Formats: sequence, structure tokens, C-alpha cells
Amino acid sequence: MPLETADTGPWGCNLGQSRPSMTQVPHLGFPSATWGVPRAPGRASAAEGPSNGRRILVRFIRAVVQAPRSAERLLSDRLPAAALTRRGAVLCLFGPDGSGKSTLARSLVSEDVSIAWMRGSHTFVSLLARFLSRFRVFRGGCNPYFGICVPPPLKPLWVWLELLSAFPVVLLKYVFPKAAGRRVVGERSPVDLLVWLVLTLRDAEILSGPVARLALALHKMACPRSLYVRADLDVLRARRAGSPEAGLLDVELAVYDKLAQAIGAPVLDTTSCSVDKCAERARLLLGL
Repeated sequence: MPLETADTGPWGCNLGQSRPSMTQVPHLGFPSATWGVPRAPGRASAAEGPSNGRRILVRFIRAVVQAPRSAERLLSDRLPAAALTRRGAVLCLFGPDGSGKSTLARSLVSEDVSIAWMRGSHTFVSLLARFLSRFRVFRGGCNPYFGICVPPPLKPLWVWLELLSAFPVVLLKYVFPKAAGRRVVGERSPVDLLVWLVLTLRDAEILSGPVARLALALHKMACPRSLYVRADLDVLRARRAGSPEAGLLDVELAVYDKLAQAIGAPVLDTTSCSVDKCAERARLLLGL
């Protein structure tokens, strides 16, 4: 059967990289970890015997360091050895609505892999959009999920608000789980947020501005490995018939094609392949 998607809601929503070490954490904005407690004047040195508080701290640190190894030993009875080499990795799928991202993500999930999802208008911007929809000046069909159209003078500000509102989602669902050693398949990525902005604001010049560069940098940070999932326009329209975004699928597909080419992501065309066949091709493209 042809691949179908279970995408619901706006466009929003890597396996293969090892868990970052403590010396790699600063690129996420955290200082390098330095274990140890400053010794107050007059206190006994380590050679004279550590205090009870320091003994507790040392035991705690050892427990934290050894916990992942214990978890690996417990999981090794159920998982193949190759799976344990891909801890702390994120794979992001991106592409137009109806391309099959949700179905493909579910087919790639195993018992030690979780699915992450993001969409347009996150956190405080979603609340702001619901509030603004009460005012006549903001009402419209540009954003079909909130029923608003952002006036042209406010579009530059709105773009930045949308991007900032996505940061907590990316950190909590992609970056932090990866740093904690978990494996995540993202149904969507910051690339989908960028396309969402172009479509809902009706402004293609966003792609040449600083917000686009930051969104792509955020995608690169959160999604070291990504896969562009697409399908022919007629197939997309058939899969998303009656959905709010159906009338913009031609523009959406064109924008995705350009962004995927700029990113250099591998492409999986789901136009005619079955679910199992598409999942097999995805694993081959990603080296899984």
C-alpha cells in the first residue's frame, strides 16, 4: 500500500553520532564541568581525610557516571550491540504535509528510540496568536490553525517571536535528550518552522534574511543527521485533501525542495513506495 501520513496540525515537526563528552558540552552553552569542592581555609586537605560531605559528593558523582554503563548492561540482553553504539543521537525528518514523515518516524522507532515533534507557533507565540485572533484587525486565513493574518508592519517582529518561541522546544525535545544519551527521531525540524513562516506570513523574502540563517543553524545544531521526505504534488494533494494547507501545497513543496538542496540532505521520495520499502530506503540513506 502507498505510504500515508498521520500528520495533524501545522508544519513543525540521527541516529549515528555518539554521546557527547563533558568537554563537548560547552557548544550547547554550558561551561566545562569541573568537579571538586573548594576547600575552605583551615579545613583538612584530601590527604588528611575527606569530610563526610565530600564522601557523599564523591559517591554521588560516581553513581551518576556509572549509571549509563549499568543501563547499557541491562539493555544489552534485549538490544543488538550495534544499537548501543548510537546512543545520544537525533535524526530529523522534514518535508511537506502528506509526505509521510509521521508514518516513517513510527517505522524507525524501536524500544530505545523516542519520537519528538514540533510545529509552527510554539509556546508563548501560540498563546499570543489565540489572543490576537479575538481582534478584527488580525483575523484572517493566513494562519488557518489560529485564524489570523499578521499585518505587514508587524511581520518582521513576528518572525523573530516565532523563532524565539521554538528554542525551548528544540532544547527540550532534541538537544537535551541527545546530551543525555537518548536516541530521538524528530518528525519535524526547524526547517519545517522556516517553511511555516514563509507560508503563513506570505513572505518568501524570509528565506534570504537573518531569521532563515538562524533557523538553519538551529537545525544543524539540533539535527546532525536529517532526511528530506517528499512526494509528487498530485500525491500530496490526494493525501491532504480537505486539510487547511491543501491549497498551498505547491508553494510548500517548492520551498522545501530549495531548502533541501541548500542543506544537502538526502532525499526520500515516498510517491510510490510502500511503508516497509520506504523505511528500508531511509535506513540505507542514513546508514542505519
